[in-house]
Amino acid sequence: MNSVTETVRRTAIFLFGVGALSAAFMIAMRMAG
Repeated sequence: MNSVTETVRRTAIFLFGVGALSAAFMIAMRMAG
């Protein structure tokens, strides 16, 4: 696999994970508050 493709894939997975965590955190704060 191309190294550039691997880097882009890892970055996309990382950003998706951060977005999912932040969304879950906001939902939890709304339910708690």
